[in-house]
Amino acid sequence: TVIFFLMIRRPPRSTLFPYTTLFRSQYSSVQKVSSNLYKEKIIIGTEISPEYLALYIAQDKDFFDEAGLNVELKQYESDDKLKTDYKKGKIQGRTGSITDSIYDAYDGLNNKTVLAINHSTGADALITRQEIQTIKDLKNKKIGLEEDTKEKFFLSQLLKQNNLTLSDINSVYSEHEEVLELLKSGKIDAAVTHEPFLTATLQNNDTFHIVFSSEKTPYLIADVLTFNNSFIQAYPETIKAIIDAYFKGLEFWKENPKE
Repeated sequence: TVIFFLMIRRPPRSTLFPYTTLFRSQYSSVQKVSSNLYKEKIIIGTEISPEYLALYIAQDKDFFDEAGLNVELKQYESDDKLKTDYKKGKIQGRTGSITDSIYDAYDGLNNKTVLAINHSTGADALITRQEIQTIKDLKNKKIGLEEDTKEKFFLSQLLKQNNLTLSDINSVYSEHEEVLELLKSGKIDAAVTHEPFLTATLQNNDTFHIVFSSEKTPYLIADVLTFNNSFIQAYPETIKAIIDAYFKGLEFWKENPKE
């Protein structure tokens, strides 16, 4: 049995269905390892983001149930809460960026990527007040973002490309929705955000605009599905079944885009 990795081109805001490319994973002989599925509830944590739709389709259409799995997708409002539950073992797996998985590993969590979901081509962005026109204009400005997340990584790379560092700005760390409230109230000058919050913030609002988006750095940010390595080693057939259900969800999305 072969488990595949899936890379989805993260779509611009106006596009919903992704482009896919398949990669073979290291688990090329999982049936030789174990033929037993995990019988208890499997909780996968996600944030609010459109790229995880195929997982929710798999849940809604009972593709996990058909595979003999008891999977719950638990939605978190912030990466910080998601990360905390993952580290405490309250959930077995999580979606997030590659950067998130690296931070998790540095914090002592033995996790591995089992599925590469997409790479961002415009759905992550730095938004600012209209008077800020370039990245260099950010010097000494207050910028809101979540700490130790892809937003921080994204911002640090943008600054680096313009001969600036995080020490050249005033970082304001908070949960994502609170960051956007700080921006709207004028307490910060800019924010790093992503879909669906990006469109919601800019819609019918001339106060803010996009200074830079991941459309210009399409391979800088990628989202993945990770699991605790001990769970992967103990239940490789379960990982295979989860990925198969994900593919079924993705195919349903492709064949029924209007549903």
